[in-house]
Amino acid sequence: MATPNIVPRAAGEGGLGTAAKGWGGLFATNTTTSSATEGGKLVLAANDGGAMEDDHRLGVIEFSGAEDDSSTLTIGARIQAICDAGWSATENGASLEFYTTDANASESLVLSIDSNKLATFPGAVTVTGALTATLTGQASTVATIAGLAPNTATTAAAQTNITSLGTLTALNVSGLITATHGSGMLIKDATTSSATEGGTLVLASDDGAAMADNHRLGVIEFKGAEDASNNLTIGARIQAICDAGWSASENGASLEFYTTDGNASESVALTLDSDNKAIFAGVIETTTRTLKVTSDTDGDANGDVAYFGGTTSMTTGAIYHYKNDGTWELADADAVATSDGLLGVALGAASDTNGVLLRGFVTIDHDPGAIGDVLYLSTTAGDCSATAPSGSADIVRVVGYQVSHASNGNIWFNPDNTYIELA
Repeated sequence: MATPNIVPRAAGEGGLGTAAKGWGGLFATNTTTSSATEGGKLVLAANDGGAMEDDHRLGVIEFSGAEDDSSTLTIGARIQAICDAGWSATENGASLEFYTTDANASESLVLSIDSNKLATFPGAVTVTGALTATLTGQASTVATIAGLAPNTATTAAAQTNITSLGTLTALNVSGLITATHGSGMLIKDATTSSATEGGTLVLASDDGAAMADNHRLGVIEFKGAEDASNNLTIGARIQAICDAGWSASENGASLEFYTTDGNASESVALTLDSDNKAIFAGVIETTTRTLKVTSDTDGDANGDVAYFGGTTSMTTGAIYHYKNDGTWELADADAVATSDGLLGVALGAASDTNGVLLRGFVTIDHDPGAIGDVLYLSTTAGDCSATAPSGSADIVRVVGYQVSHASNGNIWFNPDNTYIELA
């Protein structure tokens, strides 16, 4: 080559190849003090003497390579600028289009960035790290995330629609999510059904510290409009409340069910606590009450249970008598003082904690008789028997019936309010 450089009029602004840099590169060097508006510049311009028209190309960068030994060049990719409106002194809208090539010189558009800052991917988008998207624009803007792999899409602005055409495995939203649809919201689990699968809605509280006693884990509110101005009022709610401070070994919580009366006056109607106890704040109305026969475990019960008396060291499955000092003692048919009044079956060691069955099915700690037998309070303290007491001054009092297996202690406990003292 006779001329190793093509030097522009302004020295240092550009050169096409040098002995040191080789002939396969183009270097545009700007020697002006660097700034936000300076730097090397490559200009691709279209100028036929008339204004640019809509969908006409301003310029293109093509990436070509040889497809044979005859130096036949084929485009592998290109980037081009296209007018998206007819140009004038007040309109210069344009888009950038990115093409790739597949098969036999088959070019296809893979990304378009238009003058409204909308990036459109005609194909799938694979993200290997976290995907953070701040969605802004008009109310009708639709953000489409297609085929999203296990990544996170974070939206920082409210949008009318966010539609996932593929599998959106995580969506973190810092503000309120509002879903307006007549058919509601569907959470679907496509995993093979089992006792642990199914659609799951998780309401979690996490401020970086352990939950404290009486703090709320989450709440479901049921609201409705109270006027024509879309003012929503709570009609009912269900919430989960910690009933202890949480730790690695303590996670007790209760479910509370609230209803509303009067002018948005909420009140708890039912509490299900961590001890499997259901507490109804008002009257319970039912058409039927179903009680099943208990198991062969002493103290198993289905019926009316009281929690009072302050008595400990009780024998589970034994019959107790409520004394005039407000405590429980083993019932004994030997005397009126230990067999009259209120009777109950201990369901554990402590009356206030484990409870005392006053009426219902219960498994006692002894075998009183055969199936169907009438059962009487026994002269053996804490027992009942199919044989009525017969001694002088003994008390004859029916306490229930044997209802199941003779050796399992399953009885219906329903003490008679009256008794007979033998002469």
